[in-house]
Amino acid sequence: HVYGFIKRPTSYLRRDIYNILDFLVVIINIVTIIGYYTTQNQSMEAIGGVAALRPIRLAKESQGVRLVIGALLGAIPRTKNILWCAIGLFLVYGILGVSLFGGRQRVCVLPDATTVPQLTLTECHIVGGRYMNTGAHFDHIGASLISLFQMATM
Repeated sequence: HVYGFIKRPTSYLRRDIYNILDFLVVIINIVTIIGYYTTQNQSMEAIGGVAALRPIRLAKESQGVRLVIGALLGAIPRTKNILWCAIGLFLVYGILGVSLFGGRQRVCVLPDATTVPQLTLTECHIVGGRYMNTGAHFDHIGASLISLFQMATM
């Protein structure tokens, strides 16, 4: 039988909530792979952690795994106070990071891809380099929060 993808009530995405979860995991993995190879951005690797959700596909066949997943999802609303505390701490440390380290982690990247951290912005432009951040930085609150999350989850 051909059930379809979305349109019919018996289609793939309407038949089971685990099919939707499986579809989202696959789409996020595809976007991560395409994003990483087109931008060479390290933050795309963090999104790749969604691949850890792939074993949830086993929940289709196992009632025990469904029970565990249901319990985990049911616990999420009860942990909202802890989540808000963590968000508050991340914001405080993020703002502190922007205040203390904002703009201080840039280095001069020369055309041959070597980094020279000793050069100032003017000296870097004179030698034909680009003055930029090469990794985690605290130049704005968004980058600061991402940097803190990367450090907290290492």
